[in-house]
Amino acid sequence: MIVDPIKVIPKPNKVLYVEYSNGVSGDIDLNFLLKNFIYEDLKNDDIFVNVFIDDTSKDICWNNNVSICKDMLYNQLKLINLTKSLKLDITKI
Repeated sequence: MIVDPIKVIPKPNKVLYVEYSNGVSGDIDLNFLLKNFIYEDLKNDDIFVNVFIDDTSKDICWNNNVSICKDMLYNQLKLINLTKSLKLDITKI
């Protein structure tokens, strides 16, 4: 089963809301990416808010040729949702 993002909404503080075709959805804090020079442009709010889903690859993209793998975000979002449902605080692990 192919799972693709169907909606992406930029939020304050470099958080991205992503919704996938199988119903998995939620907020992902992308601040961890900003430490990598590849994603440095995303520090600029004017660039960050112009996020979109690429028609061909279905990856999360910005106009300045920066992209994030849809599968990586999907797996991270599943982990975030699982820790919430289990009421785990992974910051204390």
